[in-house]
Amino acid sequence: MTTYSAQGSTVDRAFVAADPSMDKQELYVAASRTREQTYLHATPEIQTHREEIAPGNPGLREGIPHIAEVAERDRAQLAAHEVALRSRFEGLPTEELVARRAVLEGAADREAVQQERSDALRARIERGYDGLERYEARREAAEALPRRERKDELRRIDRMESASRRQLSRLEAEMQETPAPGDAARREFAVADQVLAERRQLAITAARLSPPTYITKELGERPTDPEKRKAWDRGVAGIESYRQEHGIKDPSKAFGREAKQGAERARQQGATRRLQEIQRVLGLGQHAARARQLGRGLSIGR
Repeated sequence: MTTYSAQGSTVDRAFVAADPSMDKQELYVAASRTREQTYLHATPEIQTHREEIAPGNPGLREGIPHIAEVAERDRAQLAAHEVALRSRFEGLPTEELVARRAVLEGAADREAVQQERSDALRARIERGYDGLERYEARREAAEALPRRERKDELRRIDRMESASRRQLSRLEAEMQETPAPGDAARREFAVADQVLAERRQLAITAARLSPPTYITKELGERPTDPEKRKAWDRGVAGIESYRQEHGIKDPSKAFGREAKQGAERARQQGATRRLQEIQRVLGLGQHAARARQLGRGLSIGR
């Protein structure tokens, strides 16, 4: 938030520039510094999922809707340790952060499995207590039966209740012995994933505005046709995601040097197939193939 007013003082008039990343707490602080009038200035934000450089976009938000969105955005509950994590992760090179995310992903998956088991066990215990409450209603219903049938039914209910209580005791003992699931890895993973996603979106936006060689070689220039433009954008997103995940630095080849074997080769082939589908939509399949042939052997690797 930027306020054009005297530092730390209340003024008659204030000019506030609403930034796309602001929240309602920041907007309130800036807007409450004036006694009489507050002027709010907003510019349309660049949204990477929209046609930000296409003329006449009917979905482009103007000032008032933009300010309204800022006024509704609430980040007051962002934990301090998450802020510290974000600060630490933002200082890491992308390759190091990708490696850290990969380590965290395994730990986060294990925490998620432990959480699912704990939740399932807790749900079984809750259902067990619900079942115990129903035995009293069964006894009341049995009292209306003839004497002999009533006696047999009440014995059956007692046996069932005893078995249910034994099962419930076993479940509660298991719950006490089960370590409480943690969430530290999941929280770290979420922050690392968010930081990487933000960097990826910046790379995608930059590639749209000024496509590098490896983009134009595979996809050509950004089309003017709306449908082809969407396909082109998907292609850019796929390439940039792959490059980030695998640390590709090659300025001329979208997916870097050809993988020889194993899982890396399978992932690269999958990314290539998805790219070829987009090239067919753009009508660039043969052109892109020729460009790759001309560029073969010129790569400098990762």
